[in-house]
Amino acid sequence: MVYKSNIPQPSDFISQSQVDMSENFEQIRKIWGQPADEQLNEGDHIPLNNPEDKFFGKHKKTTFVEQETAPTTLANEVALYTKDTNGKPELFYRRESDGIEAQLTDRGNVTVGGMVLGASVIFDYNGNILEKVDYDENEKKIKVPLAYNVSSVSQQTQNIGGSNVPVCEYIIGFSKPLPDNNYCWMVSYYLNKNGEIDVNLESSQAYFSAKNSALYSNSVTTTSLRLIGNSFKDSGSFPVLRFGKKIGIDRIVLQIYRVAG
Repeated sequence: MVYKSNIPQPSDFISQSQVDMSENFEQIRKIWGQPADEQLNEGDHIPLNNPEDKFFGKHKKTTFVEQETAPTTLANEVALYTKDTNGKPELFYRRESDGIEAQLTDRGNVTVGGMVLGASVIFDYNGNILEKVDYDENEKKIKVPLAYNVSSVSQQTQNIGGSNVPVCEYIIGFSKPLPDNNYCWMVSYYLNKNGEIDVNLESSQAYFSAKNSALYSNSVTTTSLRLIGNSFKDSGSFPVLRFGKKIGIDRIVLQIYRVAG
């Protein structure tokens, strides 16, 4: 069954073109979207015969066919499209009037000014990933983790006085492995003083780094990053629970970036 663009002809009888027109409508339905009773992730649009009019004309998803070159853009319009980069299609954006072209994704991650966001997460001192309240499609409240490409945060322990005590050391597990371990990380933390969050309190007296100064493969890998907290108050750099109690860390923000390409 193929869509026929040349029917009906002026000389056709309705009975002559009726079958062709019915087949055309069937082709339009299939091209636009699946039937309303089929919950298939096929087609970009909500089906034409969907019983709920609030969905009419809307998309389920958008599929881009890879372009060889950046498409032309006129005044007052932009283009969102895909092009091949290192053998894989990536998402691009072009401004109006054939303006600047910007690459939006790189090997599955989002790019920001030539840098690629590989992972990010906000968690508390005990390694719990923080959540925000949102709403699902049925307007019910749901909790959404404040994390991107992070599946877990595991607080580590240290034997102190014969007991395993939680310390300011964490293994951050990635949901999807990064392309390689050539990435950088930025860590910020919020401090709790008398029940209130304070960004600046004693911030010059502590810092985070990869364990072993990122020299060992079990600290910086494509699937996880082992972070350790150090306090300048202690002699040497040593991640004891004093770092948490003395300085009062309330939450930690981690961002991981790599260079696009």
